[in-house]
Amino acid sequence: MQPPIGANAFRLLKNDGGDPSLAGKLIAVSISFLWPALMYRWMRRQWLKVFDGSPYLKDAFVGTLSEEGLHFESQYGTWKVPWSMFTKVRRNAELVLLYQSPIMFQLLSRDLFVSQQSWEDAVAFVNQHVT
Repeated sequence: MQPPIGANAFRLLKNDGGDPSLAGKLIAVSISFLWPALMYRWMRRQWLKVFDGSPYLKDAFVGTLSEEGLHFESQYGTWKVPWSMFTKVRRNAELVLLYQSPIMFQLLSRDLFVSQQSWEDAVAFVNQHVT
């Protein structure tokens, strides 16, 4: 009679039989396949907690791009960041991240603009002011 599959795996982990390195290989392969998915879910959960816990991120605001810098207004106040404060820019088709430090950035999303043309104009304007 063949023992159940779980019993074979348990015996390998206990190192009662079979190649002792096989259990380590199975564990390493399992972790290497699960780790990226678990880290993605954990990081997404952390960012959602930040968003859900912040009244500033949920409130409506108005932003403008000018020769002086980036300007935002909301019911909580206004702030302006001059272009010289941004050290790096990263972009894709839907987002522009303007970095003020390695871990602090301002986000410009395609969804904030009324048309594709205004989005493209804003991206070109940012590229012109942040190197």
